[in-house]
This record gives sequence, structure tokens and C-alpha cells, in this order.
Amino acid sequence: MRGEETTEHLTTTEYEHLRRGTETYREDLVVALAGRVGLRPSELTRICPADLRERERDGKRFYFLSVPDGDGETREAYVPPDVAHDLRKFAKANDVSRHDQFIAVSPRRVQMMVSDVADRVDGLRDVTCRDLRKYFAWRCLVEEEIDPRVVQTVGGWKSLESLAPYLDAPTTNAIIDAFESRNQQSRRDGGRSDRRHGHRRDDGCAGSRRPELLRCMNELGKRSRRRPRRKM
Repeated sequence: MRGEETTEHLTTTEYEHLRRGTETYREDLVVALAGRVGLRPSELTRICPADLRERERDGKRFYFLSVPDGDGETREAYVPPDVAHDLRKFAKANDVSRHDQFIAVSPRRVQMMVSDVADRVDGLRDVTCRDLRKYFAWRCLVEEEIDPRVVQTVGGWKSLESLAPYLDAPTTNAIIDAFESRNQQSRRDGGRSDRRHGHRRDDGCAGSRRPELLRCMNELGKRSRRRPRRKM
């Protein structure tokens, strides 16, 4: 990814440094849409103000982009409030009509814009649009601990296996913490189990996703076995 760096993904600090390397509102918006929303270059060039939707729940507002994939299909990508605000400001300042693209350039030009920004930031000169999308996945999964199925859906990955590279195998302490937290919750609930009357709790998608979850877990296991032992 980067000549001067050896990590597999951007850190949040590096991402913020990259954003500070932008010189125009359009460059800043491109970096944010790739790194905070997870859009691909081809998707970045298709979205327009009409695609930005607002939802309300419990008195709070949430924002989504209906992202066209070019084949008549769309997905709902979650948009952080600050990015949604920037999109609306950009559209107003640049007279972008409701059905005109926010970023009216080719996907190749989007890639070049990111490269231009990266060239201005020491240590990040090899960052690409792909790296920003990787950062989106890593931040959601690792920093924000969002359910991988949700990340898969909003990011447009075809399977949970695609997200395995961004998930580190859990440490022994992490495993203990996870099960201890579960046990504590069970004790607070008076020992009630999720399985009642011989029926397993149905979360609406666990059954249909089980094969993908198992494949993802298997992939993580393979990566864990391949990982070289660290020197103490």
C-alpha cells in the first residue's frame, strides 16, 4: 500500500492526516466518501443529492445514500451526520441540482484526486481509493465494533469472507472478556437462557447467514495459523 509504511491499513490518525492534505472541498468530500462511507470510485461518480435520504428514530436523524451499482441495483450506505452535512453544503455551494452527480468526473479522475492528496502527505504518498475503503472496513469492524453483517451490507461486500482480512484473531484475554460478559449478563437475567421451551432465539438473519459466518470464522482461523510468532 505505502512505500514508507508496513501496516496493512490506514489508522484513524493517518486518515485524519490525509484529510488535512486536501486543498478543495471536492477533494475533502471524495476522501470522506471513500473513507467514512466506503464508496468505490465508480460509486462516487454516480451519487447525486436525490440519493441522500434521511431517517428518524427515537427523535434522532440518520442519513443514508442509495448507491447505484450500475446494473439497476442499489444499496443503502450509512452516512455519518457530519459527512451528510458536508454533502448538502457542497451541493448548495456548487449549484448541484437534485439529480446531478456530486462528483461529476470519471472514476479514474477520482483515483487521481486521491493520489494528488496523498502526494502532499509525508508517509502516505502511496494511499489509494482502495486503501480508503479498507480503512472504512477496519474502522467499522475494529474501532467501532460494528456487526460484520452490517458492514457487509452497507459497504457492498458480497460475502462475510471478504471482510476476514480486516479482522484480527482474538487474543486469549478478548475471548475471556467476551464469555465473562455473556456470563455476567446471564446472571443479571437470573440465569434465563436464550433457548426457551426447546426453541433457539431467532434474530431474523442468523440462520440464513450461518454458512457465511462459518466460512468467515474458518478464514480467520487460517490467517491465525499463518501468522508468524512475534518476538517478545
